[in-house]
Amino acid sequence: MIKTLYSRENEYETSLSVNTTWDSVQRKFKCCGIHNASEWLEHSNSTSLPDSCCTNYAVNCGETAFTSNQFYGIGCNDELLAWNHSKGSLFAILFTLLLVFQLLAFAFSLRYQKIVSRTPVVNGINH
Repeated sequence: MIKTLYSRENEYETSLSVNTTWDSVQRKFKCCGIHNASEWLEHSNSTSLPDSCCTNYAVNCGETAFTSNQFYGIGCNDELLAWNHSKGSLFAILFTLLLVFQLLAFAFSLRYQKIVSRTPVVNGINH
């Protein structure tokens, strides 16, 4: 995702889908740019940031956010990596629990098969 965002950063002003994606990532993770907010200044050749970088969001707040220091100072790369790490641990735990459950189910099915195979059958009925 980081590589995709980085490669599309220069399309922020011209592509609605890129704009929407960047804005949602920056708002959700309270970050600005991949590494920092100054990347946006390089792409736009101005002192304006996307409104989604503003710590106090308002329409057109990005025009003064950089000069007034009212923007998220951390880059989205760090925030996305932290999110991925925290969710990765959760997925590992869930996967392990599912694996243990399946192994137990398999062991019980083998035990059940052994019990059933020992039960004598008389006239088609297990005794």
